[in-house]
Amino acid sequence: MKYALTGALLAGLAAAGPCNNNCGRAVFGTARASPALAERSALCAEFVKTTSTVTLPAVTETAVLYNRNVHARADAVITGHVPAYASACANVEAYWNACQCFSDVKATTTTVTAPAPVETLSATCAQGIEYGIYGVDGDSRRSNLAGAANGLGHGSVDLHLQFSGRTPDVSGVSPTIGTILQFTDPDNVPVSLYGTHGPAGSTMGFGVVNHRGYLIPSKIGDYTIYLDTSDNAFYAWVGESAISSWSFSNAAISRFWPPVEGESYSHVISVTEDTINIPVALRFVWMNYGGPGALSARIVDPEGVVILGEDSTKNHQIVAHCSGAASPVPQWAEWANELLQES
Repeated sequence: MKYALTGALLAGLAAAGPCNNNCGRAVFGTARASPALAERSALCAEFVKTTSTVTLPAVTETAVLYNRNVHARADAVITGHVPAYASACANVEAYWNACQCFSDVKATTTTVTAPAPVETLSATCAQGIEYGIYGVDGDSRRSNLAGAANGLGHGSVDLHLQFSGRTPDVSGVSPTIGTILQFTDPDNVPVSLYGTHGPAGSTMGFGVVNHRGYLIPSKIGDYTIYLDTSDNAFYAWVGESAISSWSFSNAAISRFWPPVEGESYSHVISVTEDTINIPVALRFVWMNYGGPGALSARIVDPEGVVILGEDSTKNHQIVAHCSGAASPVPQWAEWANELLQES
């Protein structure tokens, strides 16, 4: 016979301890010749040893979660066979109780910890940078106010007017950023970029392009962002300010036309052992205030490799967005619902 006894019953059974009933005499009695008393004692000693196995809660592994300490409790479970010689014992409880009649037999429980099961979640990521091209009519309040920045200064542009509540006319994901060098008839043709172009009626002269994505650095060292060309205004945001509440005042880099001689127009992201593989949000916004336009940029890794630039290819360190339960990066807001600060 095979039975199971939960640890909650152990104390009660030990307290009962009848040694003079038929089961007790069969196990502990001296009149029985076979098996010998010493053998019966040894069988009991082995029987009352129990093993409690604790299985830790499942650990979910993703690209962005770290191991943590987990603890669990479990009741001991006694399993075993009542030997044939103890057939007078009605069940495992009676046999376990009779075994306590031996003064040198002590019930013990050994707890072992089983490896925690591991569940691996998946995610699907688009490599590259997400872009949105906004068509701006050459004779509109948006274009008129942008054009006024030529005289009033770059800070006079109203970011809310340009972006709040607006969905790009064209959007997609590109493994490259830039390059625009568009000088032919800019006030009558749309922005042409990433194999597509702005809608009919919009113009290069007042083009607006918004880019967003994440750097997931896989190397220790300095990653450098360069704004190489800008006509008229080109901005880069890094970190939390790239996700929401972005404004002219908290941009990491701002480059305008004409450029300032000797200015590097760069920003360094230093990656350490503590920050490797931790995503860094990025945003690039280009705006033209009329006439010809240009933009180009690069991100260079610690080994001098351009991981995002004019001719870059898909790179696992540059991610536009991800989907799935294990997404290593936060989801972007809808273009029209992004939060901006007052400039």
